[in-house]
Amino acid sequence: MDDGTKFLIDRRAAARLPLRFGLTVRGLGRLKHLDLNLDGEQWGTLLYD
Repeated sequence: MDDGTKFLIDRRAAARLPLRFGLTVRGLGRLKHLDLNLDGEQWGTLLYD
């Protein structure tokens, strides 16, 4: 990320994610969380393949 923040993705999920995907940061302070920006087909692949 631009501010140098690092995050980890589980290896099993990483194998099913597209090469490029969007992340949205929401919340404030310690309550921040990340949302994946995937379309329906990409969610299906991630969850059910």
